[in-house]
Amino acid sequence: MREHRSSPPWQSAATVRLEPQRFARAGDAWTSPWITRPAFERAVVSWNGGASFNVELRVAHATNVSPWLTLAEWPDARGGGGTLEAAGFGAIAIDEFVAADGCRFDRVQVRLIGDARGLERVFITTSLGGAVPPGPRPTHDLALDVPPRSQHEVPPPLGARLCSPTSTCMALAYFGIDVATVALAARSFDARHRIHGNWPRAIAAAAEHGVSGCVTRIDGWRALERWLEAGAVVVASVTVSAGELTGAPYDATSGHLLVVRGVARTVLVNDPAAATRSEVRRSYAFDEFERVWFERKGGVAYVFGPAVLRGVRDAVEATPFPPE
Repeated sequence: MREHRSSPPWQSAATVRLEPQRFARAGDAWTSPWITRPAFERAVVSWNGGASFNVELRVAHATNVSPWLTLAEWPDARGGGGTLEAAGFGAIAIDEFVAADGCRFDRVQVRLIGDARGLERVFITTSLGGAVPPGPRPTHDLALDVPPRSQHEVPPPLGARLCSPTSTCMALAYFGIDVATVALAARSFDARHRIHGNWPRAIAAAAEHGVSGCVTRIDGWRALERWLEAGAVVVASVTVSAGELTGAPYDATSGHLLVVRGVARTVLVNDPAAATRSEVRRSYAFDEFERVWFERKGGVAYVFGPAVLRGVRDAVEATPFPPE
Protein backbone atom coordinates (compact mmCIF):
# COMPACT_ATOMS: atom_id res chain seq x y z
CA MET A 1 0.00 0.00 0.00
CA ARG A 2 1.28 3.43 -0.91
CA GLU A 3 1.19 5.94 1.96
CA HIS A 4 -0.42 9.30 1.22
CA ARG A 5 0.45 12.08 3.63
CA SER A 6 -1.06 15.14 2.00
CA SER A 7 -4.26 16.58 3.41
CA PRO A 8 -6.30 17.90 0.50
CA PRO A 9 -7.73 21.44 0.78
CA TRP A 10 -11.24 20.23 -0.06
CA GLN A 11 -14.10 18.35 1.45
CA SER A 12 -17.11 16.49 0.13
CA ALA A 13 -20.17 18.65 -0.52
CA ALA A 14 -22.54 15.69 -0.38
CA THR A 15 -21.53 14.11 2.94
CA VAL A 16 -21.14 15.20 6.56
CA ARG A 17 -20.16 13.24 9.66
CA LEU A 18 -21.27 12.99 13.27
CA GLU A 19 -19.07 11.79 16.13
CA PRO A 20 -20.78 9.69 18.85
CA GLN A 21 -20.51 12.42 21.50
CA ARG A 22 -22.99 14.50 19.50
CA PHE A 23 -25.75 11.92 20.05
CA ALA A 24 -28.08 12.34 23.03
CA ARG A 25 -28.71 9.08 24.89
CA ALA A 26 -32.01 8.07 26.46
CA GLY A 27 -32.39 4.38 27.27
CA ASP A 28 -31.43 2.43 24.17
CA ALA A 29 -31.94 5.42 21.83
CA TRP A 30 -29.02 7.48 20.51
CA THR A 31 -30.40 10.60 18.82
CA SER A 32 -28.42 13.10 16.78
CA PRO A 33 -29.15 16.82 16.69
CA TRP A 34 -31.06 18.13 13.70
CA ILE A 35 -28.57 18.68 10.89
CA THR A 36 -28.99 21.39 8.28
CA ARG A 37 -28.29 20.46 4.66
CA PRO A 38 -28.74 22.01 1.22
CA ALA A 39 -32.13 21.13 -0.26
CA PHE A 40 -32.28 17.38 -0.85
CA GLU A 41 -34.53 14.62 -2.14
CA ARG A 42 -32.37 11.63 -1.19
CA ALA A 43 -30.46 10.67 1.94
CA VAL A 44 -28.17 7.78 2.87
CA VAL A 45 -26.79 7.06 6.34
CA SER A 46 -23.63 4.98 6.77
CA TRP A 47 -21.69 4.24 9.94
CA ASN A 48 -18.47 2.85 11.41
CA GLY A 49 -18.60 0.83 14.62
CA GLY A 50 -21.36 0.01 17.08
CA ALA A 51 -22.71 -3.35 18.15
CA SER A 52 -26.37 -3.94 17.24
CA PHE A 53 -28.97 -1.32 16.41
CA ASN A 54 -31.63 -0.08 14.03
CA VAL A 55 -30.80 3.06 12.06
CA GLU A 56 -33.66 5.52 11.74
CA LEU A 57 -33.93 8.95 10.18
CA ARG A 58 -36.46 11.69 9.79
CA VAL A 59 -36.46 14.75 7.56
CA ALA A 60 -37.95 18.21 7.75
CA HIS A 61 -38.63 21.44 5.91
CA ALA A 62 -40.01 24.55 7.61
CA THR A 63 -42.39 23.14 10.25
CA ASN A 64 -43.12 19.89 8.42
CA VAL A 65 -41.39 16.98 10.18
CA SER A 66 -41.62 13.38 9.01
CA PRO A 67 -42.07 10.42 11.33
CA TRP A 68 -39.05 8.24 12.02
CA LEU A 69 -38.31 5.82 9.17
CA THR A 70 -36.19 2.68 9.58
CA LEU A 71 -33.28 2.81 7.16
CA ALA A 72 -31.31 -0.23 8.33
CA GLU A 73 -31.06 -3.01 10.90
CA TRP A 74 -27.48 -3.79 11.89
CA PRO A 75 -26.29 -6.48 11.86
CA ASP A 76 -29.60 -8.36 12.04
CA ALA A 77 -33.27 -7.47 12.04
CA ARG A 78 -34.47 -6.53 15.52
CA GLY A 79 -38.11 -7.36 14.85
CA GLY A 80 -41.01 -5.42 13.44
CA GLY A 81 -39.18 -4.00 10.43
CA GLY A 82 -40.02 -0.41 11.42
CA THR A 83 -41.76 2.24 9.35
CA LEU A 84 -40.57 2.40 5.76
CA GLU A 85 -42.88 5.02 4.25
CA ALA A 86 -44.53 8.29 5.30
CA ALA A 87 -47.24 9.81 3.15
CA GLY A 88 -46.32 13.29 1.96
CA PHE A 89 -42.66 12.82 2.88
CA GLY A 90 -41.12 9.79 1.19
CA ALA A 91 -39.99 6.22 1.67
CA ILE A 92 -36.99 3.97 2.19
CA ALA A 93 -35.83 2.42 -1.08
CA ILE A 94 -33.59 -0.47 0.09
CA ASP A 95 -30.66 1.59 1.39
CA GLU A 96 -31.65 5.25 0.98
CA PHE A 97 -34.46 7.67 1.74
CA VAL A 98 -36.23 8.95 -1.40
CA ALA A 99 -38.54 11.96 -1.11
CA ALA A 100 -42.11 11.85 -2.38
CA ASP A 101 -42.73 13.59 -5.71
CA GLY A 102 -42.51 17.34 -5.36
CA CYS A 103 -40.95 17.23 -1.87
CA ARG A 104 -37.59 18.65 -0.82
CA PHE A 105 -36.09 18.91 2.64
CA ASP A 106 -33.29 20.84 4.31
CA ARG A 107 -32.90 19.12 7.67
CA VAL A 108 -32.26 15.55 8.73
CA GLN A 109 -31.95 13.73 12.03
CA VAL A 110 -30.61 10.23 12.79
CA ARG A 111 -31.52 7.88 15.64
CA LEU A 112 -29.91 4.57 16.59
CA ILE A 113 -32.07 2.16 18.59
CA GLY A 114 -30.19 -0.60 20.39
CA ASP A 115 -26.59 -1.10 21.48
CA ALA A 116 -24.42 1.55 19.80
CA ARG A 117 -21.45 1.11 22.13
CA GLY A 118 -18.26 1.24 20.11
CA LEU A 119 -19.77 3.63 17.56
CA GLU A 120 -17.00 5.62 15.89
CA ARG A 121 -18.91 7.91 13.55
CA VAL A 122 -22.03 8.30 11.41
CA PHE A 123 -22.09 9.77 7.90
CA ILE A 124 -25.08 11.46 6.27
CA THR A 125 -25.11 11.91 2.50
CA THR A 126 -27.82 14.02 0.89
CA SER A 127 -28.51 15.01 -2.71
CA LEU A 128 -31.16 15.98 -5.21
CA GLY A 129 -30.57 12.69 -7.01
CA GLY A 130 -30.32 12.56 -10.76
CA ALA A 131 -27.30 13.03 -12.97
CA VAL A 132 -24.07 14.73 -11.88
CA PRO A 133 -22.18 16.85 -14.44
CA PRO A 134 -18.81 15.09 -14.82
CA GLY A 135 -16.87 18.28 -15.46
CA PRO A 136 -13.44 18.43 -17.09
CA ARG A 137 -11.69 15.12 -17.55
CA PRO A 138 -8.42 14.40 -15.75
CA THR A 139 -5.28 15.82 -17.30
CA HIS A 140 -2.67 13.60 -15.63
CA ASP A 141 -2.29 9.91 -14.91
CA LEU A 142 -3.11 8.63 -11.44
CA ALA A 143 -3.52 5.06 -10.22
CA LEU A 144 -3.67 3.08 -6.98
CA ASP A 145 -2.26 -0.44 -6.85
CA VAL A 146 -5.47 -2.07 -5.62
CA PRO A 147 -5.08 -5.87 -5.60
CA PRO A 148 -7.50 -7.55 -8.05
CA ARG A 149 -10.12 -10.13 -7.07
CA SER A 150 -12.91 -11.79 -9.04
CA GLN A 151 -16.33 -12.41 -7.55
CA HIS A 152 -16.37 -15.65 -9.56
CA GLU A 153 -13.70 -17.10 -7.31
CA VAL A 154 -16.75 -17.93 -5.21
CA PRO A 155 -18.64 -20.79 -6.89
CA PRO A 156 -22.00 -20.16 -8.56
CA PRO A 157 -24.69 -19.23 -8.02
CA LEU A 158 -23.47 -17.11 -5.07
CA GLY A 159 -20.45 -15.61 -6.85
CA ALA A 160 -22.61 -13.84 -9.41
CA ARG A 161 -24.22 -11.80 -6.62
CA LEU A 162 -21.05 -10.64 -4.86
CA CYS A 163 -19.83 -7.54 -6.72
CA SER A 164 -20.21 -5.37 -3.61
CA PRO A 165 -18.40 -7.59 -1.07
CA THR A 166 -15.72 -8.45 -3.63
CA SER A 167 -15.07 -4.77 -4.36
CA THR A 168 -15.03 -4.03 -0.64
CA CYS A 169 -12.53 -6.85 -0.08
CA MET A 170 -10.29 -5.34 -2.77
CA ALA A 171 -10.40 -2.03 -0.87
CA LEU A 172 -9.50 -3.78 2.37
CA ALA A 173 -6.63 -5.60 0.66
CA TYR A 174 -5.21 -2.27 -0.51
CA PHE A 175 -4.93 -1.31 3.17
CA GLY A 176 -3.23 -4.60 3.99
CA ILE A 177 -6.25 -6.52 5.29
CA ASP A 178 -7.09 -9.87 3.70
CA VAL A 179 -10.72 -10.88 4.21
CA ALA A 180 -12.43 -13.79 2.45
CA THR A 181 -15.14 -12.63 0.08
CA VAL A 182 -17.68 -15.09 1.47
CA ALA A 183 -17.03 -13.86 5.02
CA LEU A 184 -17.62 -10.23 4.14
CA ALA A 185 -20.63 -11.22 2.03
CA ALA A 186 -22.19 -13.00 5.01
CA ARG A 187 -21.66 -10.00 7.27
CA SER A 188 -23.01 -7.43 4.79
CA PHE A 189 -25.97 -9.53 3.61
CA ASP A 190 -29.28 -7.63 3.70
CA ALA A 191 -31.79 -10.24 4.89
CA ARG A 192 -34.81 -7.99 4.34
CA HIS A 193 -34.10 -7.53 0.63
CA ARG A 194 -32.08 -10.74 0.13
CA ILE A 195 -29.14 -8.85 -1.45
CA HIS A 196 -25.40 -8.55 -0.88
CA GLY A 197 -25.16 -5.04 -2.37
CA ASN A 198 -26.68 -2.90 0.37
CA TRP A 199 -24.48 0.22 0.43
CA PRO A 200 -24.36 1.11 4.17
CA ARG A 201 -23.93 -2.53 5.20
CA ALA A 202 -20.80 -2.79 3.05
CA ILE A 203 -19.36 0.23 4.87
CA ALA A 204 -20.23 -1.16 8.30
CA ALA A 205 -18.73 -4.57 7.48
CA ALA A 206 -15.46 -3.00 6.29
CA ALA A 207 -15.26 -0.84 9.42
CA GLU A 208 -15.25 -3.98 11.56
CA HIS A 209 -11.82 -4.66 10.03
CA GLY A 210 -10.51 -1.22 10.99
CA VAL A 211 -10.97 0.63 7.71
CA SER A 212 -13.04 3.83 7.78
CA GLY A 213 -15.52 4.38 4.97
CA CYS A 214 -18.73 6.06 3.94
CA VAL A 215 -21.33 6.12 1.20
CA THR A 216 -21.05 9.38 -0.72
CA ARG A 217 -21.74 10.99 -4.08
CA ILE A 218 -18.71 12.00 -6.13
CA ASP A 219 -19.59 15.09 -8.11
CA GLY A 220 -17.35 14.76 -11.14
CA TRP A 221 -13.88 13.77 -12.29
CA ARG A 222 -12.06 16.41 -10.25
CA ALA A 223 -13.66 15.12 -7.05
CA LEU A 224 -12.61 11.58 -7.97
CA GLU A 225 -9.04 12.76 -8.58
CA ARG A 226 -8.93 14.39 -5.15
CA TRP A 227 -10.06 11.24 -3.40
CA LEU A 228 -7.51 9.15 -5.29
CA GLU A 229 -4.73 11.67 -4.65
CA ALA A 230 -5.55 11.41 -0.94
CA GLY A 231 -5.14 7.62 -1.10
CA ALA A 232 -8.82 6.66 -0.84
CA VAL A 233 -10.18 3.57 -2.58
CA VAL A 234 -13.35 4.39 -4.51
CA VAL A 235 -16.03 1.79 -5.32
CA ALA A 236 -18.50 3.08 -7.92
CA SER A 237 -22.13 2.06 -8.35
CA VAL A 238 -23.07 1.77 -12.04
CA THR A 239 -26.03 0.84 -14.23
CA VAL A 240 -25.18 -0.33 -17.74
CA SER A 241 -27.55 -0.72 -20.68
CA ALA A 242 -26.89 -3.30 -23.37
CA GLY A 243 -23.55 -2.88 -25.08
CA GLU A 244 -22.73 0.60 -23.78
CA LEU A 245 -19.60 -0.18 -21.71
CA THR A 246 -16.99 -1.42 -24.16
CA GLY A 247 -14.70 -4.10 -22.75
CA ALA A 248 -16.88 -4.92 -19.74
CA PRO A 249 -17.32 -8.59 -18.75
CA TYR A 250 -21.12 -8.17 -19.06
CA ASP A 251 -23.43 -6.80 -21.71
CA ALA A 252 -25.78 -5.02 -19.30
CA THR A 253 -26.47 -4.74 -15.58
CA SER A 254 -29.17 -2.97 -13.60
CA GLY A 255 -26.76 -2.50 -10.72
CA HIS A 256 -23.07 -3.27 -10.26
CA LEU A 257 -20.16 -2.15 -8.07
CA LEU A 258 -16.52 -1.97 -9.09
CA VAL A 259 -13.31 -0.31 -7.92
CA VAL A 260 -12.22 2.84 -9.72
CA ARG A 261 -8.49 2.66 -9.08
CA GLY A 262 -7.25 5.46 -11.32
CA VAL A 263 -7.42 7.59 -14.44
CA ALA A 264 -5.14 7.88 -17.45
CA ARG A 265 -6.32 8.16 -21.05
CA THR A 266 -9.17 5.95 -19.82
CA VAL A 267 -10.82 5.08 -16.51
CA LEU A 268 -8.80 2.39 -14.72
CA VAL A 269 -10.90 -0.12 -12.82
CA ASN A 270 -10.86 -3.41 -10.97
CA ASP A 271 -14.07 -5.00 -12.24
CA PRO A 272 -14.98 -7.97 -10.01
CA ALA A 273 -17.31 -9.39 -12.68
CA ALA A 274 -14.29 -10.60 -14.67
CA ALA A 275 -14.10 -14.38 -14.88
CA THR A 276 -10.63 -14.65 -13.31
CA ARG A 277 -8.38 -12.52 -11.13
CA SER A 278 -5.99 -11.93 -14.02
CA GLU A 279 -8.79 -10.28 -16.02
CA VAL A 280 -10.10 -7.98 -13.29
CA ARG A 281 -7.93 -4.95 -14.18
CA ARG A 282 -9.57 -3.16 -17.09
CA SER A 283 -9.98 0.28 -18.59
CA TYR A 284 -13.18 1.95 -19.79
CA ALA A 285 -13.70 4.98 -22.02
CA PHE A 286 -14.42 8.25 -20.20
CA ASP A 287 -17.60 9.04 -22.14
CA GLU A 288 -19.06 5.58 -21.54
CA PHE A 289 -18.18 5.54 -17.85
CA GLU A 290 -19.63 9.02 -17.37
CA ARG A 291 -22.94 7.70 -18.65
CA VAL A 292 -23.12 4.62 -16.43
CA TRP A 293 -21.85 6.29 -13.23
CA PHE A 294 -22.40 10.07 -13.16
CA GLU A 295 -25.49 10.14 -15.36
CA ARG A 296 -27.26 6.95 -14.28
CA LYS A 297 -26.22 6.75 -10.60
CA GLY A 298 -25.39 10.34 -9.71
CA GLY A 299 -21.82 9.44 -8.74
CA VAL A 300 -22.82 7.13 -5.85
CA ALA A 301 -19.75 5.46 -4.39
CA TYR A 302 -18.18 3.83 -1.37
CA VAL A 303 -15.00 5.62 -0.26
CA PHE A 304 -12.53 3.83 2.03
CA GLY A 305 -9.41 4.74 3.97
CA PRO A 306 -8.00 7.37 6.35
CA ALA A 307 -8.72 10.05 3.74
CA VAL A 308 -12.42 9.72 4.61
CA LEU A 309 -11.78 11.46 7.93
CA ARG A 310 -10.14 14.40 6.13
CA GLY A 311 -12.50 14.54 3.20
CA VAL A 312 -15.80 14.65 5.12
CA ARG A 313 -16.64 17.69 7.23
CA ASP A 314 -18.44 17.81 10.57
CA ALA A 315 -22.21 18.16 10.36
CA VAL A 316 -23.68 21.59 11.06
CA GLU A 317 -26.45 21.62 13.64
CA ALA A 318 -29.71 23.31 12.71
CA THR A 319 -30.35 25.98 15.38
CA PRO A 320 -33.01 26.65 16.47
CA PHE A 321 -34.96 23.61 15.28
CA PRO A 322 -37.57 22.34 15.54
CA PRO A 323 -39.53 25.52 16.21
CA GLU A 324 -40.95 25.82 19.69
